Amino acid sequence: MAKIRFDFAVAMVMAFGVGSLVNFGAGKVIDVMEEKSKEEVVSDVEIGAVAGRGTPVADSISDMMKEDYFTAHIERENELDSVYYDNVFYKIYELESGEVVLADENFYNAQYDHDEDDTDLFPDIYRVLPVGRVVREQLDEGLIEAVEETGHTLTDTSFYIDMRGGFEEFSREEWEGRAEFLSFVVGLAAFLLIRYLMIASGLFSPVFPLRFLKSWKRFVNYYGIIYYGDEVKQIVELRRKGKMDEAAYEFSKLVGVDDEEAQMAMRFWQDIYGEGILKVKVK
Repeated sequence: MAKIRFDFAVAMVMAFGVGSLVNFGAGKVIDVMEEKSKEEVVSDVEIGAVAGRGTPVADSISDMMKEDYFTAHIERENELDSVYYDNVFYKIYELESGEVVLADENFYNAQYDHDEDDTDLFPDIYRVLPVGRVVREQLDEGLIEAVEETGHTLTDTSFYIDMRGGFEEFSREEWEGRAEFLSFVVGLAAFLLIRYLMIASGLFSPVFPLRFLKSWKRFVNYYGIIYYGDEVKQIVELRRKGKMDEAAYEFSKLVGVDDEEAQMAMRFWQDIYGEGILKVKVK
């Protein structure tokens, strides 16, 4: 069974600790964001806010078209359905007039209420929608088809009602997924940085040394890139002159391998030299 190098394991543990710390901090931030998203904002004019006492109540499409800002009171049986399209949950409502409209609504700022003069033990409850406005734009055919698949037909497809505004629907699962990705990226970066410091300090060798470099005179060992002095320059000169046997001999003396392995290294020379694994360091 393969053994894990000590320095590699230490770097992994340290990087895991950094990633866990980032994930913990992100979790605390998400808690604050979630609580903030549930704060009730009451306004007569702010799109997506809880409708105030002064917000006009629209009972029909014509009422909505006349107002810059409005709310609507929807009976339970007139909350028809909802559709998910292009990352948005739309609500389908039937207005008091019987017209069917589509709304992008801030769920948290919708309230339930009843008429004050309804003295019944169980008064009729209706939904008070957030402050909204008409957005005049032709709906996508895909969205219209999605609505029709619910068994309902919009009265007018040339607009929808924006009742969300700047209030984003908070998704803890989505933010936790982002936090996990962030902690992974930070942990990976921490691992690479720790490995760099370990190797650049000269305390540890590269994780993946070339298999035919069993031993070597190391000038500086930096992530598997071995810098040599004039010895490599001599080998380069011999190879350029076509003296491959002499080049292999000099290489065998340099790294302490036998002739056969030195010959193999010469066949891979363009890989190990041209790709930057062996470089000349002129003092």
